[in-house]
Amino acid sequence: MKKTLRQLFAAIIASILIIALLGANPTGLVRLTIINKSGMEIAVKLNTLPQPCSTEPGTSRTCFYYLPVPEGSKEVPSTKVYTILKNMYIMQVYYIETYDPVYGFKCTQPLPNAIQVLQDMRVVIGKCSALPVNAGEPGMRKYLPYSLPKNTPLVRRYWISRFIN
Repeated sequence: MKKTLRQLFAAIIASILIIALLGANPTGLVRLTIINKSGMEIAVKLNTLPQPCSTEPGTSRTCFYYLPVPEGSKEVPSTKVYTILKNMYIMQVYYIETYDPVYGFKCTQPLPNAIQVLQDMRVVIGKCSALPVNAGEPGMRKYLPYSLPKNTPLVRRYWISRFIN
């Protein structure tokens, strides 16, 4: 009888540990979802901040990702999901356009922005010449193609924290 109770107790403890470890993320990987609503093909380059190398003193190393996303519009967005390491990144968005010599449409290259990716994140990238209308859902960040002053009267403080600029 005691042997059966010990085995049952051990099985219950093992089950609890297995359930607890299933939710763990030991590798530090997160999903970055990029939603393209810009009307043109884009690419996102993520660079980590330089970190000192433990094996070679005096040198530093960086890691980078180049993430292409096909063309999408506001009505029919294009979505790509990437798995990356948790880290602080410098994000640079490239609007890939085919230059039209007749009309001369040109999108200015936005400046790089800092983004901290510690959990699954969705980033919406809109047109290069327009501000987003609102901040979107709680787990979503919207990319601003140009810097927005912190004291902008038309944008509430809550929304500013949800933009990447």
